[in-house]
Amino acid sequence: MTIITGIGFASFSSYSQHQEVNQAASDVKQAFNKARMDALSQVKPSDCSDTNALLGYKVNISAPGSYSIVAVCQLASPSPAPEDVHQLPGAVIFSGAANACSGVEFYTLSNTVSIPSGCTPFDISLNSSIKKTLTVESNGMITISP
Repeated sequence: MTIITGIGFASFSSYSQHQEVNQAASDVKQAFNKARMDALSQVKPSDCSDTNALLGYKVNISAPGSYSIVAVCQLASPSPAPEDVHQLPGAVIFSGAANACSGVEFYTLSNTVSIPSGCTPFDISLNSSIKKTLTVESNGMITISP
């Protein structure tokens, strides 16, 4: 009976870790999509005043585990505060080319995206054994692969 319980607990623990990484990848994808959609719909934050036009939105990644969405205004000063700041759950971290992906920009009027060189793909991982790979496509869409 103890062996069966141990196996069941190990299976549940592994499943739980996989779900944690899956949810983190989904949340990051959602942040990129939010930045893209806010740029397309020209949602203007208060940081971009009438005399400081909204150019788009940028997703910043800060290893090991935080990311944010920031408005990009015409005037660089004062710099807008991050609109949404998020933290990956638990021991889940960004890895791979994630640092190079900081600063993916979605522009308002041109409906284009600027992807920093070396950005894609990047990983979200837990204990270096469970990971999801995210790719930023040239049209700004994000794909997640196992």
